[in-house]
Amino acid sequence: MRPLRFNSLALLALPLILAACTAESATDESTAPDGAADGRSFEIVEPSKFAPGGPVSDAELANYHVALTCAVDGEEVGTMTIDLWTEAAPITTRNFLRLADVGFYDGLTFHRILRTFMVQGGDPTGTGMGNSPYGTIEGEFSDAPERAHGYGVLSMARMGMDPNSASCQFFICCDETPNVWSLDGKYASFARVSSGVATLEALATVPTTFRNGENSHPTKKAAIVRAEVREGAAPTGETIARPAVPLDLNGEPEKVIIQHVLVSFAGTPTQATRSKEEAAGLAQSLLERARAGEDLGSMAREHSDDPVSDDDPTPGVYRLLNTGVRDMASERAVFALNQEIQAAMMELQEQRGSGTLTPEDFAARRLELQTEFRAKLSEVGWTPRDGVVRAFGDVGFALEVGEIGMSEYDATASPFGWHIIRRLE
Repeated sequence: MRPLRFNSLALLALPLILAACTAESATDESTAPDGAADGRSFEIVEPSKFAPGGPVSDAELANYHVALTCAVDGEEVGTMTIDLWTEAAPITTRNFLRLADVGFYDGLTFHRILRTFMVQGGDPTGTGMGNSPYGTIEGEFSDAPERAHGYGVLSMARMGMDPNSASCQFFICCDETPNVWSLDGKYASFARVSSGVATLEALATVPTTFRNGENSHPTKKAAIVRAEVREGAAPTGETIARPAVPLDLNGEPEKVIIQHVLVSFAGTPTQATRSKEEAAGLAQSLLERARAGEDLGSMAREHSDDPVSDDDPTPGVYRLLNTGVRDMASERAVFALNQEIQAAMMELQEQRGSGTLTPEDFAARRLELQTEFRAKLSEVGWTPRDGVVRAFGDVGFALEVGEIGMSEYDATASPFGWHIIRRLE
């Protein structure tokens, strides 16, 4: 039972200064168990008052919350309290309360951990293939903002694509990333951690190793010591967010916006045909002209070997984030753009399949969408420093606002050629 990971649409041709990268693939939920069984037989001694049709009504579910005390390699790491969204997901929350009430979760492990995604547990077999003694439940899915997946949100794992196959396995989101946001409406979120961030972090940072195609198999035993149903509202007051990691940037800025001209030569990974000597001379000339006040954008249109769009008002501009820095607003905006372009592309595919669009019209419209997407992305997106060649980033982050510099050609640090760079912001 595995929540899928986001697989963004790869539509953009990478700029020449970008280093090669691989898109994260969605996990196949039908894969074999990803760990040796750590299970145990479970016998229900007493019926729970939270059983369907029992003495606790749906309205009364709101009078309870759950406390998960957890341990790593046998050492307790604290307790998370869970605020249940009983009104929005009564079936799921009743199921969770029922299992906790009879002690089902006590001693079970978190068998799948992904630091930038979620920690998954509640499986009696410890393999990802176990089920509840009560069977499966109806899926309660929603795109409502109040049930959006995010840090600390609990949601139900399920078997394959069957929306009604969840039973006992759940996961807790431990980051804010496209992998997490893409779950909305596809997985049944039903609660959120209300206190105990340190406990969630202790689970999320358990070392992992590769098993069945992903680095998610814990090398230490992360477990629920006990799951207690408690009366009353879940405690609040703690900020529920992934703690920021202190960064030492050695005096460099967190982010820069730069404009550049790439001067390349034959033999580099570009389409340039000039000789290396010609490229070196042109780069030096452009550097002097830029420092004398000539517009770098005009130079980029005329000379840059990094592709420049005719309708780009600021050719050669890159927005760079320093190593380890995140811009959550930008990540959200880029995610929304990806969702938008995927929906538009799916609509185009349907129109082509139905014969509404000719192959020629489809190709033209697809190109229009890509161009539109690039333009929007350039306004909101940031490129991580490790996504560009080293010398380009080193020069960009060393410049003061308005200053102009150049990264020299180097087969390792600047393999595309010479970059004349001005820091704009």
